[in-house]
Amino acid sequence: MIDRNGGGILKIFLTGPKGVGKTTIVLKVMMSFDKVAGFFTKKLRNGVLFIPIGKKEEFFIGIMTKNGIIPYMRGFEKAVEFLKNLRFDEETLLVMDELGFLERRLEPFLESVERSVLKAERVLGVVREDSLSFFPFLKREDLMIMKVNCENREHLPEKVLKMLRGSI
Repeated sequence: MIDRNGGGILKIFLTGPKGVGKTTIVLKVMMSFDKVAGFFTKKLRNGVLFIPIGKKEEFFIGIMTKNGIIPYMRGFEKAVEFLKNLRFDEETLLVMDELGFLERRLEPFLESVERSVLKAERVLGVVREDSLSFFPFLKREDLMIMKVNCENREHLPEKVLKMLRGSI
């Protein structure tokens, strides 16, 4: 979102190759905010874990099968409920790390993600490079997609923080 005071973009999604440091950037930026809401995901041997920020309950949204990871519907239902119940104000940083291929056909989850992004003042997310097309709202003009690579990853935490604070 363009800051009302003439500042920068306040909704940023990072993308880039696996292991390049996207989550590290999110974690560094998060430390500068007093209020943070949202979630992380973590790939484990047996599936993908949904980790709500500030909540103790973690749950699976993807289950490993012999053919790869498949969505776990009960987990996505819980994730939708979590997103619907998120409360944040204009000082809160909404974190979504990461969005990817598992969600591509799960309309209730996609709608909840989009609703949360549109409602939040400040957003920092991560989206898999090969999954950008699954999230049409990422094409909005008030949102920036920032590619992370080995050349820029050291400077991005400071740049992203300035943008989210509205000082660029």
